[in-house]
Amino acid sequence: MSGWIKLEKDLLTDPRLVAAAMELEARFQLHEILGGVHSNSGNALAEFGDVTPLPSTTLLVGGLARLWMIADTHIGEDDILALNAHQIDKLIGIEGFCQILPDEWLQILDGNRVKLPNYHSHNGTTAKERASNAERQSRYRQRVTAKRNGHIERSNAVTLPDLDLDKTQNPTMVAKRPRTQNTYPPEFEEIRRAYPRRAGSNPWPRALKAIHARLAEGATWAELADGVRRYAEFVRATRKEGTELVQQAARFFGPGKEFENDWKQPAQAAVQGGWQ
Repeated sequence: MSGWIKLEKDLLTDPRLVAAAMELEARFQLHEILGGVHSNSGNALAEFGDVTPLPSTTLLVGGLARLWMIADTHIGEDDILALNAHQIDKLIGIEGFCQILPDEWLQILDGNRVKLPNYHSHNGTTAKERASNAERQSRYRQRVTAKRNGHIERSNAVTLPDLDLDKTQNPTMVAKRPRTQNTYPPEFEEIRRAYPRRAGSNPWPRALKAIHARLAEGATWAELADGVRRYAEFVRATRKEGTELVQQAARFFGPGKEFENDWKQPAQAAVQGGWQ
């Protein structure tokens, strides 16, 4: 995905945020204590109970922004994040953070996963492309309107063709750019070839980001490739290859470190060489 997330300004007055912020304030006693610590200038400073001295609303918005930034890299196409509530609380730095959020924002599925409903509708690749296109078209309409009203300042600069214009009108105006091909490490290409096929999407750029994160934590390419080999044998033995039951590679190499599992084949498959 792109390196930005959508954070609506109306979030500060959203009743769901206000309710969660009040819960946060009550839980951690985020209230100002009169006669607290003083600065060097003699002015009284706010002293808070159990957490960082920030107003509850600001603290909660910051926590949500951090959660959504983590999800922007690691969330699956099904809006499921392979982290449990305790792990998220630790990453955000607020104990009980997941519990105070409304179900519309976070749902605890089990001990290993949470779901951020409709995350991709707001921050997915398609949503970001749609927002970027809308912003570009808005700038183009503003330029057209200004030109009609005679507000365009004359200068020696050459006007470049707008990418939003229909290229079929004058294709010679649009400069052809050479296609750039993605260059991946050879170890990654080997993993891609060995990974079992799945029904549905399997975004490899996100998988590569997850792999880089695991390598930074100390994993090796050999360990990752060996995990893929074990998983591929398991998938074929259970006849799941080519189905939606095959994990997305981004999850397989995600924080849950599925590549470290043994992926032992079922006893029936081990004896008979496969399911009958």
